[in-house]
Amino acid sequence: GMDAIDGTPENKERAVGEAMTARAIALNYYQGLGPPDLCCLSKVFVRAWLPVDVSNLPIGYYHWVLGVDCSCPAAVSTYFDALLRSQHKAQWYASGEYKVLKATFCIYNAFQKVDVRCEANFPGNVRTYCVDGSGKVSDVVSEELWSQAFLCSLLRAQQKPPPLPNIKILPPLPLNLENKFVELVKIFFWEGAKLSFPGEDSKEEGNHLLASIFKEFCTANRRPDLGVSFFSSVTPRKPALAAHEAQMLMLAGETARALEVLAAAIDNDESNALLRQAQAEVYLAQGLHAQAIGSAEAAVQRDGSLVRPWLILAAAYTAMQAHDMGLAVLNQAPMPPLHPPPLIGLPKPLESTGAPAAEDACGLLVPETPAPG
Repeated sequence: GMDAIDGTPENKERAVGEAMTARAIALNYYQGLGPPDLCCLSKVFVRAWLPVDVSNLPIGYYHWVLGVDCSCPAAVSTYFDALLRSQHKAQWYASGEYKVLKATFCIYNAFQKVDVRCEANFPGNVRTYCVDGSGKVSDVVSEELWSQAFLCSLLRAQQKPPPLPNIKILPPLPLNLENKFVELVKIFFWEGAKLSFPGEDSKEEGNHLLASIFKEFCTANRRPDLGVSFFSSVTPRKPALAAHEAQMLMLAGETARALEVLAAAIDNDESNALLRQAQAEVYLAQGLHAQAIGSAEAAVQRDGSLVRPWLILAAAYTAMQAHDMGLAVLNQAPMPPLHPPPLIGLPKPLESTGAPAAEDACGLLVPETPAPG
């Protein structure tokens, strides 16, 4: 349609601003890293022969996006400019065309549970502000608040996207953002426990979502060196993190070193199940099945709720042809609950431009405010 942006399907609102309102209501209840970045535009149809037409009211549009450079307000403005350039241009004989009046980009800061927003009026100025779950709006957005929001955005971009209508997924991070990502992980690493899901075991300081996504990042980008140098810098404060360091060393092909690091950490922290699990993992990868069984059993004794050690036991027994033992172990393994967090804070979808909307993609405007947790 004439209101579409090339390459960016959008959802149309019933009332301008409803997507941001739905999001604001849900701010206190988001779990983990929270929702993808949200970009809202208000557009108005301008008739070709009537430059100022009072009868046309603005219409609201929005889309979610993963992987936009939102490192600073100027970077967000660059994204706005790209959208404006792609806004459908009318043919010379058309009755008029849609103009974008205002754009707002919302980035959820999961550390502080606030939305950091960047708003641009066309023509006009750019304003940054933040909103918390009680609806309080503040024009003071500290550098820390923005950096945390940007880090959350980078973390979300590296996870599986949620099933939302009209979510735009940009290609993997360019190098300048990768370096910035590593820097931010270092700055905010010890606050990472704030990002875990309720009910998730975050008593292990340091063994959190931030650590595991950073580990996946190093693995996916074939940068074990980065992982080794980072995790070895944080292990002295928290020996359990040696489990991550060992995985990075394994990736770098340094198995003997991985075992040394784990042995030293286990000496420091006898009761830690995750370190034994990591040790079992290394032995299993090396084909040392008896040792893998020893370490995995030690892990299970220390924490029977971990799933991975049971699977290592089953794999090691099966590799040693002890199939009955392998099956017996699998029957004992705890099954993790598989329920993705509910999608909240979404307006009811109306219709969408340029792409079919998903079948009732969670038609809920959070009818009653859910109880926290």
